[in-house]
Amino acid sequence: MIRSISFKMYALFMASVVMSIATAWSIYNLYQRQELASQHQLSLIALQSEVSALQAQMWIYLEYKDTKSFQSLVDQQQKLALKLDMSDFSPKKVDRVRLANNQLAELISKDKQFQLALNRVDIDSDLVAQRRSLLNNRYNLLIQNMFEHFSRQHEIEVTVSTTQIERTMFEVAVLLILFSASMMVTAFLLLHRFRMGSKTMSEAIERIKGRHFTHRIDCKNLDTEFSDLASTFNAMCQELEQNVFTRAQLENEVSKKTRKLEEQKVALEYLSEHDPLTSLLNRRSLETHLKSAVARSGRTKLMMAVLFIDLDRFKAINDTYGHHVGD
Repeated sequence: MIRSISFKMYALFMASVVMSIATAWSIYNLYQRQELASQHQLSLIALQSEVSALQAQMWIYLEYKDTKSFQSLVDQQQKLALKLDMSDFSPKKVDRVRLANNQLAELISKDKQFQLALNRVDIDSDLVAQRRSLLNNRYNLLIQNMFEHFSRQHEIEVTVSTTQIERTMFEVAVLLILFSASMMVTAFLLLHRFRMGSKTMSEAIERIKGRHFTHRIDCKNLDTEFSDLASTFNAMCQELEQNVFTRAQLENEVSKKTRKLEEQKVALEYLSEHDPLTSLLNRRSLETHLKSAVARSGRTKLMMAVLFIDLDRFKAINDTYGHHVGD
């Protein structure tokens, strides 16, 4: 099965399919990670926007200290708490921000209670100013801690995303290198085996063109497709060899018969013109030569003569004892 061009082509096809699937999966995985990182970044930006809005409401409240600004600050603080609860981050990543937000809500509540008590009780203005200054610093410190935490989370997310992308790109590169190497090796083997098989078949065809019908192809080192073709080729050569041998025998037999017929023809011609007993020219030959002599005499105007010899009482011998005795 391994020594088959079809198997090698199928293996090459499967390697290309696996490489395509692996590459597509890696790219899709990279896309998913990039999307997740983008969502985290957008979530961080949204939370930072809420913290910025909380900071703005804090400044307004510290500036006016009225009920409306206090309620807006409380609403923004609760909105931030709701956003933190609904975020797709793990609790550990937003616990510090949630803790700072809770501390901020507690300070706002206590500050509001102090403002109400300040309307009923007369307190030294210096103490009030010192408390306000400390409270403002505390507010700013909590807000700053939130911003710093989100900034660190942003850096962590960027680092993790970059690391994941680099790792995915490295995996894709390794997969491409491995599959490319395997495809190159398979393609090289396929090309080598195909060229060897085609060269063997070309040489065999050239031998047949030279009428070397005894040539046979060795199928042991060939792939399955070329081996089947070589087996058919060998069977054809064997049939051609048998046909050529039969034709040679037929031509040899025809040649013998022809020579025999020619010999018989010569013998018949000799018998037709010669006497079998004496081997002298017979009457038919005499007539032929006489016609030729008469024609030649007519052309040359020369005289000719015919000598006739007769044996007395020879007829009685033929009649009494037979012609074979007379002859």
